[in-house]
Amino acid sequence: MQANRILPSLLAVLALYGTSFAQHVYTAKDYAQAERWMSYHTAPLVQHTVSGVTYLPDGLVYYRESSPSGPMYMLADPV
Repeated sequence: MQANRILPSLLAVLALYGTSFAQHVYTAKDYAQAERWMSYHTAPLVQHTVSGVTYLPDGLVYYRESSPSGPMYMLADPV
C-alpha cells in the first residue's frame, strides 16, 4: 500500500530532475583544473601551518610549523 503512494512521487521527481542525474563525462581540462587545488600544489602557498603536535609529560607541547624559510620546531606551554 505504501509503495503505491511513493511510486508516483518518485516518478515525478525523476521526470523533473532526470536530466540532472545524467552521468557527466569529465575531460582532461576538468582534471587539470581540479589538480590545481591538490595539496601538493597549494601547500607551498600556505605559511605557518601547524602539524605534529606532541604533548610532553611535563605539560609542554612541541609542534612543527611551516615558514617561508623552512620548517620550525616550536616548544610551547599551553597554560
